[in-house]
Amino acid sequence: MKVALLRCHGLRKYEMQGFEPLKDIIEIKAFSPWEHTYDLSEISLPVEKIPPVPKFRQSLRDIRNLLHGRDGNLYRKVDFFLPQFEKRLRNYDIIHVNEIFSKSTYVGARVKEKYGIPLVTTVWENIPFFDRGDDISRFIFNIAYPLIDLFITTTERGKSVLKLEGVPEEKIRVIYPGIEVDRFSPKPPDESLRKSLGIASDDKVILFAGRIVYKKGIYTICQAVREIKRLHPGIHLKAIMLGRGPEEAKLKEYIKDLGLGKDVILYGHLSYKELPSFYNLSDIFVLPSIPTDSWQEQFGFVLAEAMTAGKPIITTLTGAIKEVVGGSAILIPPDDYLSLARTIVSLLGDEIMCKELGQKARQIALARYDARATSRKMLKVYEDILSV
Repeated sequence: MKVALLRCHGLRKYEMQGFEPLKDIIEIKAFSPWEHTYDLSEISLPVEKIPPVPKFRQSLRDIRNLLHGRDGNLYRKVDFFLPQFEKRLRNYDIIHVNEIFSKSTYVGARVKEKYGIPLVTTVWENIPFFDRGDDISRFIFNIAYPLIDLFITTTERGKSVLKLEGVPEEKIRVIYPGIEVDRFSPKPPDESLRKSLGIASDDKVILFAGRIVYKKGIYTICQAVREIKRLHPGIHLKAIMLGRGPEEAKLKEYIKDLGLGKDVILYGHLSYKELPSFYNLSDIFVLPSIPTDSWQEQFGFVLAEAMTAGKPIITTLTGAIKEVVGGSAILIPPDDYLSLARTIVSLLGDEIMCKELGQKARQIALARYDARATSRKMLKVYEDILSV
């Protein structure tokens, strides 16, 4: 069996964990355009970066497409790497793409149309009828949707959304994403890391990991830390924030304005192998996601990682979070720094509850999110498709 994974510019380690165990069972390869967004070095699957179409050939394609008017202009925006991918994919047994509206899905649909190769898509979106508002999304949807053989959703919530949108239930499978559970196993704090961060032995540490954007609740965390300092000066609290994003400069200024320069540590980007040490250093993991008019937390890999590390978690009731944590976390209202502050203080003062929450979280994570189990379910899906 030969499986091609197309993720356009979004190919990354996080999602590939659930596929990596398959490399010793089937022939599986991930494909990415030559220019990509994320670091691919930690992906253990074979990865092929596709070079761009030569400029003179792309110019000829542009001219041809422009002759088709409005639709031709849409083709220009979505098929710029189709010829390069097509000749590499035509001998595969299955093409597995990401989301319904991505350019990789357009490519997969075109190859399926020409060569009859079964097409599978993983769907993360959990807002009904979202992302069909612009011309390109509708264009890709109209081409790809009828050609998709199977929709894999990452949550039961996602399945409900697809059913609402009209996808037959027999064409939907729910497979939770997998993570390397052994990598995130609970271990004692790394004292050298603690020392390098300037964290004292009696400091309590809350950890956030994610994109540095408003909707992840980054400002709510700062407000909560300020509130705890104001009302509970006896609690020596440090907040570590991992990740990069467009609001880093704004967040730094915000931290400075709140007088939290010594209390909130913006660490920036980490390689995947460095992450477990930070989970093990923390006392509580927080992800206070805030829903917007166009986004709700779709899964939250960091939640699964923190669960596997056996950490008590404070997060918000939005998107798929309740399903992901499975009753092992404390859920608070979004964008509510007072609730976050009170919950942090309450947990820090209750070692028994912290331990119980962490143990329950780890049990759920091992049962649901082990990458080896995810890959076995994925293999069964592939086998079922080919048998049909």
